[in-house]
Amino acid sequence: GIPKSFEEYVSYGMFYKAMHGVGGDYFDFIPISRDEMAICVADVSNHGVGPALVMTLMRSHLHTILKRGEKDPYRIALELNERTYAETPENIFITLFLGIYNRKSGEMIYVSAGHNPPYVYRYKSESLETVPAGGMPIGAVDNELFSSIIKNQKAGLAAGDLFFQYTDGVNEAMNALDHLYGNERLEKILLAMGRKKPEAIIQTIASDVERFTGKALLIDGPSELNDDIAMLAFRRLK
Repeated sequence: GIPKSFEEYVSYGMFYKAMHGVGGDYFDFIPISRDEMAICVADVSNHGVGPALVMTLMRSHLHTILKRGEKDPYRIALELNERTYAETPENIFITLFLGIYNRKSGEMIYVSAGHNPPYVYRYKSESLETVPAGGMPIGAVDNELFSSIIKNQKAGLAAGDLFFQYTDGVNEAMNALDHLYGNERLEKILLAMGRKKPEAIIQTIASDVERFTGKALLIDGPSELNDDIAMLAFRRLK
């Protein structure tokens, strides 16, 4: 969950469900100073124990780098890529969104390594924005190429604004006719419920994915979907 020192500054919601006993999606809020926390959402290619282990290794590398005091998302991503590229098979790579959020300024410096673009719901104008993303997955190419493809970017939240990030298990969830849930349905809920509590928004999306696919998601144990699902949302309170 959110670091204690952040509780009066942000409210949040999270959802995670693996399709097998071991999941390959990962998300985290990691405190790095009094005013800053790291926000990470990642998704490893393929399923099963091997890819899940790769994700566990990357998570451990990330925590080590942050504990060392590194706060630059670009440099962190380079280090994660170097390790992952060297340590994992060619067919396994990780899409990653990594942001450093400042609770005082509401600013987030972030890097996207081939992950879905997040959304920001603007409280004042009741509108939804897609945050620029792009980049290349971690572990797909060496650092010489990787370093020229990814870059630090900035997003700002005003009081009331909501940040939402997820893995492609949401928009690529399939129904019996092989139709995808898609981003339009997701955006509709974010727009309609943007002022509601983050956990209520996330529960609604999870229920809607379950309804659309006809596959059990909100159950104990693994989901019936064709992929792991992770979502996180947080709102700047002041």
